[in-house]
Amino acid sequence: MIKHSLAIAALLVINACSTIDKPSAGQALTYLDYSKAYADAMIEKGRDTYGEKHSPLFASILDRKTIKIGAQPEVDGIRSGDRYPTGSNLMMQFGLFDLLYGLSETSGEPKYAAAADEALLFFFEKTASPATSLMPWGEHLYWDFNTEEVATTRKWKMYHEMEAEWPFWEQSYRLAPEAMWNYAVGLWENQISDKQTGNFSWHSNYFEPGPEKDSSYPRYGGQLIATWGYAYGHPANAKRPDRDLMLTAIDVLMRHYKRKLDNLGYIPATGDDFGMKNGKRMQEWPDQSIELSRGLWKASLYVPQDLAQALQELSHRIDQRFRETPDELKATPYELKADADIWKISYGSHGLAADMNLQFWARYQQLKAYDHPDSQFFYDYITRVLSYFMAAEPDVSATLKPLGHAKVIELCLKMYETTKDKAYLQYANKIGMQAVILFFDKTSPLPKVTNLQAHYEDKTGGPELLNAFLLLHQKGVKPIW
Repeated sequence: MIKHSLAIAALLVINACSTIDKPSAGQALTYLDYSKAYADAMIEKGRDTYGEKHSPLFASILDRKTIKIGAQPEVDGIRSGDRYPTGSNLMMQFGLFDLLYGLSETSGEPKYAAAADEALLFFFEKTASPATSLMPWGEHLYWDFNTEEVATTRKWKMYHEMEAEWPFWEQSYRLAPEAMWNYAVGLWENQISDKQTGNFSWHSNYFEPGPEKDSSYPRYGGQLIATWGYAYGHPANAKRPDRDLMLTAIDVLMRHYKRKLDNLGYIPATGDDFGMKNGKRMQEWPDQSIELSRGLWKASLYVPQDLAQALQELSHRIDQRFRETPDELKATPYELKADADIWKISYGSHGLAADMNLQFWARYQQLKAYDHPDSQFFYDYITRVLSYFMAAEPDVSATLKPLGHAKVIELCLKMYETTKDKAYLQYANKIGMQAVILFFDKTSPLPKVTNLQAHYEDKTGGPELLNAFLLLHQKGVKPIW
């Protein structure tokens, strides 16, 4: 249960800090200290030194004291089949790569960016499926250090699933342009089942061609479209004879969602071309649709004008649908209820200010760059969501994950950059200090998987938290103990 305050002063108070021991004298005192200590430990001890062949990849799960891979206890809110105990899943390491590149820029030490480059180069050149060009990442797959091959903790097919749009295309194209192009083509050939209607599934077999269908989640569609748009627009692909394949892929999938919106008045979260699955009409998840809107707009920046216009028109229609949907009908986690556990992060619920609200921020920035009036709606929505956090106290007796603190810090810093209101900067610092207390101790430079469990697991957002600490440092923010 969240405790709300009517007093403005309470926005900058986190009572939980008074109930937990503050950092000991042996702990680092600045946010940069924590970030560098974590990055140094991961580079020195957290990489693949297992099996017959070693690699520069970073482990996803580690014992924090030994910094070794191995089985660790189950974690509240994470399905057992979505864990990566003996290897690496790069889709869970966005924060780590952001941190490594950011540390080199901030400190002038090239070793951090070099370590990131080494991992990306190995991953893209050595782990892609020879048959499909798909990668062992996403929600279900990882690269196993002991066997030097793709692995999963699930008991079914080796399903590729993007999970999120890969944010390091520029670095990846610099390092492995051929693998990047092959991946974009592989997504079209092996993720899209019907090349005429765009029917597809977010799951696709890593090992062999044979796309599935009737599960075209809008957020995955947006991420696919954005990936193809970037591939089309990247200079490395300018002279490829099959470059226009990316335009075909974008057009087919755009029309797939446009038909649903035209015929149904909304875009179902999944289902066939008529929004049906297992004999039922599927509901709308507005947060999924906004990620589709963001992906459509991003792709529009790289493609010819006629297609760009069509992408932006559909994007605006999706935004309008979201604006017209009452809050009480918006799917979790966007119900702005006073008794909502807004700090809870588990499968299917990522917290009001976690990843999805930062995607809302991305949509706001897209529109703001064109002085579009719709940008104000997203700005107001994000401000309202963030006010819930600034008037709330997380329950430290419940399971808390680093990702929640990381994303609130990041969102506060973005609001500060826009408004110059120091209240956002102060609150980000308060949340950062609480994160130090909750997720760190003197036994290890690695963050805890949760405030209640002691191992390290990147899926709960530890890397994102250390990157958020670097962002705080770059703003000149220091913890005040």
